[in-house]
Amino acid sequence: TDKEDTRTLWTTLTTEATTSGSGSGSGSGSGSGSDANREGTSAAKIWLDGQVHADLADSVPQIGAPEAWDAGYNGDGATVAVLDTGIDPTHPDLVDQIQDMVSFVPDEDTTDVNGHGTHVASTIAGTGAASNGDNTGVAPAADLIVGKVLNDNGYGYDSWIIAGMQWAAESGADIINMSLGGGQADGLDPMALAVESLSAQHDTLFVVAAGNNSGLIGSPGTAESALTVGAVDKQDQLADFSSVGPLARTGALKPDLTAPGVAINAARSQHSTGDG
Repeated sequence: TDKEDTRTLWTTLTTEATTSGSGSGSGSGSGSGSDANREGTSAAKIWLDGQVHADLADSVPQIGAPEAWDAGYNGDGATVAVLDTGIDPTHPDLVDQIQDMVSFVPDEDTTDVNGHGTHVASTIAGTGAASNGDNTGVAPAADLIVGKVLNDNGYGYDSWIIAGMQWAAESGADIINMSLGGGQADGLDPMALAVESLSAQHDTLFVVAAGNNSGLIGSPGTAESALTVGAVDKQDQLADFSSVGPLARTGALKPDLTAPGVAINAARSQHSTGDG
């Protein structure tokens, strides 16, 4: 067991330390047995190998958001649509941000059982109220509208997603965030074409995940008009799971930029499992 392994390790270390440090010695370099034991100890203290994770207090400064806030850019006046697994509208970080919620998933309301949508929404526009401001989102003054386009298991059909895209664009969203994606595509599939059409019609910016399969970028991140985002870790190194370009059909360069996307700690829906 872990306890037995720990006891064995401690016994080995302390026995080795006592053996190497014992003996009376002679001459000016000698010392008492207890002093020699301390000097010969190879491990004065043992710490458990703890785990750490990134949170918004790390990732938001990593992209320079506090400097943008100081310059007056905090999302005020902007409306961001989050198309995902729904949202927990009662979370303290989001309770004052949400202007509208619609579900496009048959037989499911906007309740976020999966948890991904609430996590994404707070990363974008969370106020940090639940953490005394420590875990503030990138644009805490922005308004949110939420379209549930993925079911409680985190999956959705193209038709649900496209319906949500159209609703968000027609509702006046300045930015439509889609932290989702399908398989590798050539940019001519229905979701990518919807991005192109709605961007042109409504002057809306679609911000789309590059994908998490380490392969080529999936739809709708393949759309030319999309701002396609890959993932980096805390050291700004490309995450090993982040999908990359160039695009299969055109050879165009994607993703357009990268942002922190490894082990991000953000708001948790009360209807999901986990910490937060």
